[in-house]
Amino acid sequence: METDTRAVIADITETLSVDPRVVPGTGFGAGHGLRVDGRIFVIFMPDVLVLKLPASRVGELIAQTGATPFDAGKGKPMREWVRVSAARRAEWAELAQEALRFVARG
Repeated sequence: METDTRAVIADITETLSVDPRVVPGTGFGAGHGLRVDGRIFVIFMPDVLVLKLPASRVGELIAQTGATPFDAGKGKPMREWVRVSAARRAEWAELAQEALRFVARG
């Protein structure tokens, strides 16, 4: 399963890096992620994809897919951030593109 997750992450990184504004970078702390115009939009964690999306979309993902709120280790969920487990990694690429569109508009 770890190999599958790494392959999905590599595919997402390769696909989204076609946009010259997208660069690899750290997420919150030392996590590997992607940034657009200097702003984090996706963080790759072991068996979890963390995404920045509109608060309403975060709520939908939590209610419909069992995604969980992301709190960056501070004990309080961040309203525009969500954690999506590797069990749903087939959706990660589409969600990462959605996060890129959201943050790039910002």
